[in-house]
Amino acid sequence: MRTWTFANDNGKCPQMKHAHFYVENWPTMQAENIGYLLWGGVGTGKSYFAGCIANALMEQEVAVRMTNFALILNDLTASFEGRNDYIWSVRFPCA
Repeated sequence: MRTWTFANDNGKCPQMKHAHFYVENWPTMQAENIGYLLWGGVGTGKSYFAGCIANALMEQEVAVRMTNFALILNDLTASFEGRNDYIWSVRFPCA
């Protein structure tokens, strides 16, 4: 996923402008608790879109966590102590 960057984007996704906007306005997005919910069919570029944002933010030394609902649901359906702490860590990864 390290190569999922704006520099490597092929320009075929018109929504990529929203990923650029998110990164360029990160302080506001963070302060106002704004996130993106991505959906679409397999192979439509959702992960690449998220990876571009994640890599651009990491270049700014922002801590990121890239995951998906399937992984989160798998973790939550397992019976374990600390479920609330897990949910908090997904929601607020730097808290």
